[in-house]
Amino acid sequence: MGLVDIIDRSGVRGADRRRSARAAVRLRVRCRRVGGTGPSTAQAVEATDLSRGGISVDAPTWVRRDDVLDVDMGDLAVRGVVVGVSNGPSPGARQAHIAFTGITPNILRQLDLLTGVSFPPG
Repeated sequence: MGLVDIIDRSGVRGADRRRSARAAVRLRVRCRRVGGTGPSTAQAVEATDLSRGGISVDAPTWVRRDDVLDVDMGDLAVRGVVVGVSNGPSPGARQAHIAFTGITPNILRQLDLLTGVSFPPG
């Protein structure tokens, strides 16, 4: 499996507290901690949820709330802040919820292309 392999395109889920629609995805991304406490750490993980505003990933043990992470999705790299860490779908698993920062119109277009979903403006 390459760094970015979309295994499933389940489409856009219903409205919730997020400002933009989100797509259920399964793709490999690389997360790297920027600054903060502890060593700079990087790890390939699976993303499960993607929107114009952020991404949810299987959380490595070293990820903490408020960490700043670079998220590499192959041809697209985005910086984000971990806004929450929750229990994952299986016992002992964790999900990190990352809000993107510094999003440009070009990055929005790339996110649309990556998921195969045309998100509504917002």
